[in-house]
Amino acid sequence: MRVTPLRISSPTGLLEGTCLGNALRTAVVFLPLAEERKGVIRPLYELAEALDASGWQTMIFDYFATGDSPGKFAEVTWQTLRTDCDSATTTIHECSQEQMVILGVRLGARLALEQAASTPEAIDRLILWEPVVDGAAWLQGLKRRSRFRQGTAAKNDPPRPDDVDG
Repeated sequence: MRVTPLRISSPTGLLEGTCLGNALRTAVVFLPLAEERKGVIRPLYELAEALDASGWQTMIFDYFATGDSPGKFAEVTWQTLRTDCDSATTTIHECSQEQMVILGVRLGARLALEQAASTPEAIDRLILWEPVVDGAAWLQGLKRRSRFRQGTAAKNDPPRPDDVDG
């Protein structure tokens, strides 16, 4: 499988990514954030290998201030995430000869749904993998897991605003 480093120009800055495979049909992955991102990278690369064997390339990119993309995680907002998704989709749509599918994982699924609604002409299929339905509950769980990892959370402690890690 061909692996190509990828840079996507976005108003938030240059986004780092990887293009796996070499085909006219493209699956774009909208990743989850924080700890959830770590758990899906390997399965997504294995999926990319299977898609490559079926004539699809897979593009995985890091949002502003996540993964290998520069920036400070504290500056990430819903709008910066949406802007990065739009930049990735536009870039691939301009280069893709055939089909584009978006695969959104967890919070990435919520972003994928919004992206599909705003640019339906660019997206042929949408796959939502365990989408986040309640953003507030997701954020509270993320903060709590972060504090437990640090060993600072008691069983019934409410989350604090500074609990999230990138």
